[in-house]
Amino acid sequence: MRDDGGSLLDACTRALHRAFPLEDAGRVRIDTLFSRPRTVRSLYPLAHIHPTDAHASKASDAPTVYQEHVVVTASWTPDGGEARMMYALESYVYTLPACGAGLLYVSKLDSTGYAPRAVAERAALPDTYRDAPSLATALTSAAVTYFASRAHWRASPHITHVSVHVLARAQAAYLFPSSPEHPAKRVLSDAALIRWWQACLSESITHLHAAQPTDLVAAYYVIPGYSRLDAHPIVPLVAPDATHAPGSRGAKVRDARWTYGEPYTRNDGAAADAPPPTSLPLHAHASERRCIHGNDAQHAYSLATLVPVFPDDPKGRFINELCASAHEPGKRTGEPGAGVSSAHRDAMAERQTLDRTGVRWFWESMGFRQECSSGNAVGVFFVGVTRPHDGETANAADARPEGTAAGAAAPATDASAPTDASAPADAPGASRRAPPAAQPGALPHTMLEDLVVKYLLQDSCRWADAAEAVHLTRHFYEALDRATRRRLTGESAPDPGQGVLWATVPLSAVPPAVRAAGKRAADAHGPSDAAANAPVRVLSVKRKRRS
Repeated sequence: MRDDGGSLLDACTRALHRAFPLEDAGRVRIDTLFSRPRTVRSLYPLAHIHPTDAHASKASDAPTVYQEHVVVTASWTPDGGEARMMYALESYVYTLPACGAGLLYVSKLDSTGYAPRAVAERAALPDTYRDAPSLATALTSAAVTYFASRAHWRASPHITHVSVHVLARAQAAYLFPSSPEHPAKRVLSDAALIRWWQACLSESITHLHAAQPTDLVAAYYVIPGYSRLDAHPIVPLVAPDATHAPGSRGAKVRDARWTYGEPYTRNDGAAADAPPPTSLPLHAHASERRCIHGNDAQHAYSLATLVPVFPDDPKGRFINELCASAHEPGKRTGEPGAGVSSAHRDAMAERQTLDRTGVRWFWESMGFRQECSSGNAVGVFFVGVTRPHDGETANAADARPEGTAAGAAAPATDASAPTDASAPADAPGASRRAPPAAQPGALPHTMLEDLVVKYLLQDSCRWADAAEAVHLTRHFYEALDRATRRRLTGESAPDPGQGVLWATVPLSAVPPAVRAAGKRAADAHGPSDAAANAPVRVLSVKRKRRS
C-alpha cells in the first residue's frame, strides 16, 4: 500500500482492495473516528523544568503538544447476513509543531471472532491468496503506515519526524468484553502477539521503503527482562543475509532491519549521557538541521526528555512512580530559593529524580515491573521515520557510527550546525506552532471516549453472543451517526458520513475452481510431503514469575 494521498479512511480502504483467501463473500464497513486536537502537558510533563535553577524555566517553555484520539473499527456483513463488529484499534496521535515531530501510540487492539473465515487449503492456493495478510493485519498496517508516512501531516510539511510506539501485552480482551468466549476468536499468547506485531510493523516499513525510499527508518524492539539471546525463543533473531521468498513475511521482517534494544541509549559502549542512536521528538540530530525551542533543560538526555508518557502506559506509570518518590522525606536535595511556588519546587524535585535515574537502569528495572514480570513477556516496539533535508539521502545511514541503528540518523557532532532556534517569533517558522487542523467530523475528546466506553467497552456488552453482537453493532453505528451528522456538511444527505468517516468494501470468496485446484495440489503432495513442509512448532519457554 503506497501513500497515494487521502485520509486514514482511504488508506484503510485501499488496504482491503486485494484478494483475501475467504470462504464466504461479504462486505467490510470501516469507520475512522478522530477527536479534535487538544493541548496536553502529559507527554513530556517535566521536559522544560530546570532541575536546579528555578528561574531558568517557565511554563511557556513547555513543549507545545496537541493530542488526537483515533479509533478505527471494522464490521463484517456476510452476503445475506447482518453486520457484526469484528475489529477495533484505539490510538493516540501527538503533534509537536515547534519540534517538527509527530508520534503515534497504539493503545489497544482487539477483535471479536466475527471476521470472515479463511479457507483451510490456503497453502496450496495461488500466491495472491497465500501471501495475503489477515484483515486485522491489513487494517493495522495501513493505519500505522498512514501516520508513519506523515500523510496525516500532509498540510504541515515541517513535520519531518514521526515515531510509532507499541507495547504488545497479551490479554484476552481489550475493547470487546466477553469476546474471548466466542469460539472463533483466536487469543494470541504473549510470544505470538509480539511476533505478530513485529510482522505487522515490518509490513508498514516495507510500504514506507517503497513509497519514500529516501526516508531514514529506525526499528527497535525489546522485551523487558530479557537479553537479546534470551528473547530469541520468543522472537527469533533474523540474519541480515537470511534467504526468504520475495514478499514473504520473513523477507519483510529481515528487510526491516530490527535492532534489539530501546532507542534512547546507545549500546556501543558510549557514555550514559551520549546522544541517543536515532532521532527523537525532543532531540533533533544534525541530519534534521533543526533544533527544539525552549531552555537548556530540554536538551539534556534525561528520562524527562527522552521517554514520552502515554495514557495507560506501563512505562509511563513507572515514570510517575519515580516522580512520586521525589516527595518522600529526605529525598529532596537543595532549595530553589525564595519566590518559587510550591508546585514549581515539586516539579524541580521530580526532574532531579528523573535526571538521577539512568535510562539504562530504567529499562532494566522495567523487566521487574508487574506488567512485565507476571509470567508473560511484553514487547516494546519503536519505529522512527525521518525525512532527510535537502542534500541528504538515505545512503547517509551507511556511514553511521558503530552502534547506530540501521537506517537511523547519526548523532549530531557539530554544535555549529545551522538551526532555527533563534528565529524571531514573527518569522515564517513561527507558523510551525500552529495547531493541526481538525479532521472532518472530528468529535470532542470526551464524546469520542464516551462512545468507546458506552458502546464497546462496557461489561454489559456481550460480544460473544452472536445475536447480541448484531444489536451492539447497530447501536454503535446509530450513536455514531447522531454524534457526527450535525458536524458534517450536507447533513441533510441520507448518509453524510459515507466516504468521510466510513466506507464499505466488498470482499469476494475464493472461487470454487481455485479452491478445487488448490485441494488437488494439496492431495498430490501426499501425507509425507505435507509432513515435511509442515511448520516446525517450538515449545514456548516456561517463564517463572519474578519475585
